[in-house]
Amino acid sequence: MKRWPVAPVHHTGYSNAMRPAVLALAVVLAHFVCAEWRTPRAAVFLGLAALVAVLVALTWPLALAARAPEAFAEWRAIVMQREGTVGANFRHLLATASWFTWPAWPLAAWTAWSLRARWREARLFVPAVAVLALVALIVAWGPMADENLLPLLAPLSLFAAHGIFTLRRGAAAALDWFGALTFAVFAVGVWLGYIAMLTGVPAPMARNFGRIAPGFVAHLQPLAVLFALALAAAWLYVVFFTPGSPLRSLARWAVGVVLLWGSFAMLWMPWVDYQKSYRSVALQLKSKLPVGAKCLAQRSLGVSQAAALDYHGGIRAQPFDVAKPAACPLVLVQGSPKPELDAPPSTAGMRWTKLADVGRPGDRAERYRLYRLER
Repeated sequence: MKRWPVAPVHHTGYSNAMRPAVLALAVVLAHFVCAEWRTPRAAVFLGLAALVAVLVALTWPLALAARAPEAFAEWRAIVMQREGTVGANFRHLLATASWFTWPAWPLAAWTAWSLRARWREARLFVPAVAVLALVALIVAWGPMADENLLPLLAPLSLFAAHGIFTLRRGAAAALDWFGALTFAVFAVGVWLGYIAMLTGVPAPMARNFGRIAPGFVAHLQPLAVLFALALAAAWLYVVFFTPGSPLRSLARWAVGVVLLWGSFAMLWMPWVDYQKSYRSVALQLKSKLPVGAKCLAQRSLGVSQAAALDYHGGIRAQPFDVAKPAACPLVLVQGSPKPELDAPPSTAGMRWTKLADVGRPGDRAERYRLYRLER
């Protein structure tokens, strides 16, 4: 099958370009607000940095505009398009960030309260402005994608870290031991699940794994088990043998995250890959594509899904043109198992015929349907 350039699926170009600008905005404002940065040398540095940043940032857009004006106009239209409403983006931010940024966000709130009299200090002002500007950008521009929260983590963590040293003794101890006990419980659950997959004991847990991924057979992987045991030993050392300090709670949380996700990746990844991998989806779709197909369009295909289909099956799609639906007679749609409302609109004398309707084993939320336009 012919390979086409990957087209942007979520219109994140503008927001992605603005994220470095958000940090730049925070730094520029700090030169006016923070006394320690308001010096002649800082002004020279700021001017040179701004000049270099503008020159580097404009290099490829100017080159694209000069060599391919139509492509530049299309790119500009795509990146300037907003996704989602302000209300929907805000609700998604609250629902996702509440767990995605834990425990940084409660520590950041405590930092803002306990150090409110020192807000003009650059170490507090710069990350705080960056966080607020990024939140405003996500809410106003979208889209509702979890990966958009990743740029929040660095400035939020930098801001939250200063609150650790102002926590009362009881709060610091609670944060410390809550993190240790939480990750201990989850790590034990990961190991119990792995044992259940291998031996069938505990039986209720083994039945749940089999129901979610029917047909999966677990095999003992000695290297993975040894690595997971090494992670557990490192976590035990940090929990029981590190001296008490305000930073110990952060160390325990960090090591706990490594323990949990590292153990999960080592022990459960074959089971997850069996039911969540897009390999079978890509191969099934590829087998249904007509020989010699010149193009493939897509509707509602996610960024991660597009990358997975390209990796496993070499399937690349261009955006579906609503104004010219007949321009590409093959359309791939990512939808749900509900009654099909995702087929492209029919045109005069032509209709869309479904060639494939596939999904991943154990995934009841996603379906991938391939349509062909026929007379």
